[in-house]
Amino acid sequence: MGYWRWENLHSPIKALHCMTDPHNKILQRYFVFSVFFQLLLWVPVFYEAQRIAGLSDHQIFEIQSIYYFAFSLLEIPTGLISDRIGHKKTLVVGAVSLTIANFIPTFITTYSSFLVHFLMIALARSFISGAASAYIHIYLSKNEKSHLYRDVEGKSRSLSLITRILGWFAAGFLLEKNISFPYLASGVSSIIALVSAIYLPSLQTPSNASPYRKATPLAVIWKSLLTGNKLLGLMVQGMGLFIAMRVILVNLFQPLMLHYQLPVTYLGFVMGLLSLVEAIGNRTTKIMISKMAPEQCIRILTLLMAMICVMLVVDNLVIAISALALFAVSAGLAYPIQKQLVNDAIDNDEYRATLLSFESIFDRLGCALILIPIGPMIQSQSYPNALLITAIAITFLTFTPMLLALKRNVQR
Repeated sequence: MGYWRWENLHSPIKALHCMTDPHNKILQRYFVFSVFFQLLLWVPVFYEAQRIAGLSDHQIFEIQSIYYFAFSLLEIPTGLISDRIGHKKTLVVGAVSLTIANFIPTFITTYSSFLVHFLMIALARSFISGAASAYIHIYLSKNEKSHLYRDVEGKSRSLSLITRILGWFAAGFLLEKNISFPYLASGVSSIIALVSAIYLPSLQTPSNASPYRKATPLAVIWKSLLTGNKLLGLMVQGMGLFIAMRVILVNLFQPLMLHYQLPVTYLGFVMGLLSLVEAIGNRTTKIMISKMAPEQCIRILTLLMAMICVMLVVDNLVIAISALALFAVSAGLAYPIQKQLVNDAIDNDEYRATLLSFESIFDRLGCALILIPIGPMIQSQSYPNALLITAIAITFLTFTPMLLALKRNVQR
């Protein structure tokens, strides 16, 4: 590994450039896996695809709520499996699950088939959610460069977003040709992710040194979560950010755009543009954190996103797309910062994937709960109420940990 000459580097940016050199196959394969695992071409049109298949708005959002609940239930078991068998193997299993999920709607398009499709998506993503971050964090830590984690995570996400832009542009046209085409193309993408995961090297860690190691004790993990350095508060804070990104940019994006009379063929194009500005945000986090503390950055950005939710009630397509673009760049700025904060607060690599699974549980439970009232609101065309309740949830979750910390300090 002669190309790892860190002593000749003078900045994290130069170090990151070195790591993404063609000779560094590990980082390349990780980036390929991340890009193609996230390249789901059906995302910009799944709402319309399910409506074409005959599902009602209530059924569509019911499936989404069940999906998030299932994700939450699967997070701990899959995190435990990842910490026991190794993160690389978990990435492979997740890619296999995703491939199966993507191909289901190419054969059957009923309520039951879409429900099974999303349950398999939940299984795939629950395997990946903690394992992917844990894998790359441990890899960097073993090379004594864990401070570059935010740069690698930001680059991985920005590459993923840029790739989605190209794919999502075609989503609407694929749907018009055949309802199964976006899902078929996504299946091909997940196969590429699977091959990349297979060729990633296994990382020998205390958690997978022996295949006969006992299961991770949940009591120890829960204690670590509760007594860790601000970890639980950071996870709750992250719920606000995740709900903002997921509910607005995914769950409500299509209903809003179709409500504002955007043609179906342009759904992927607009979502691609939003991904572009989000990618720009991912690559410019250094500018923001050079001006203020990371925790302060997250609070300001999520508060801005909550305010933008209120702006979206204006019944104008141009204003709505502009507001969503500002929303997306804010999300892009916040995401790598939040990931770095949570990973830095975890001081035990042995349980890292499981602890990150707890973070995903909080995030998905928040989305599942908020989508329960939002579904009927969209069914009755009550878009302002859906946006308002989302804004309230974002603000409450973001600032509650800070207020509780202030209360504890006053009591002392």
